[in-house]
Amino acid sequence: MSFEPKQKVELDPPKDDVISEDYLSKCDVFAGRDASRALAQSSLKPEECRPDWQDLSDEHKKVLDDWYTFFSKRYNIKGKVEGATNT
Repeated sequence: MSFEPKQKVELDPPKDDVISEDYLSKCDVFAGRDASRALAQSSLKPEECRPDWQDLSDEHKKVLDDWYTFFSKRYNIKGKVEGATNT
């Protein structure tokens, strides 16, 4: 699977703005949550939308890394979740 967009995407420099969990909790969509674990497991289950992924298999960690590459080549990084330890 190629992670490069079909057409080049001009992205802004990444931001380090702090995004609070309170702010995210007001977003009632998949994108409003830290979906690291869910992406790694290709899961749409709401209970899998959580930041802890360190205990996953190497195969799932590779999938998560591939998703990071995919998104980072297409979307601007707007900030980091306050208190995140999964970077």
